[in-house]
Amino acid sequence: MIKTILFIKYTLRVVFAFLFIVSLPMTSQASTLTQQLDIGSSGTSVAALQSFLAQDNTLYPQGLVTGYYGFLTKAAVSNFQSRNGLVADGKFNKETIEIFDNQRINGMNLTNNTYMNNGSASLVSE
Repeated sequence: MIKTILFIKYTLRVVFAFLFIVSLPMTSQASTLTQQLDIGSSGTSVAALQSFLAQDNTLYPQGLVTGYYGFLTKAAVSNFQSRNGLVADGKFNKETIEIFDNQRINGMNLTNNTYMNNGSASLVSE
């Protein structure tokens, strides 16, 4: 009985997350995020952040795109910050936004720190 309830609860979360994503307005992949985010934030900016981070399961192994900035998103942002030489406090702050937007716009391959510019790869950092 408990397993059934947990399964239903999980299924509903997945369905609601899917419906949330489907209802988001279509935006360019190259659009930038400018809003600082932290625990308790919600909305399309959080969903865009989660979607990008979910591309790399070493940053965000859960890969949930819910539009809510909770502890899993904070951990993923902290991983991103650590990988990029920032203070890993898990807050999507001004410094994190700058690096995030740069990588998002330039097609950063998160797993090996390589930018893809017009089909050619160049090493950015180790």
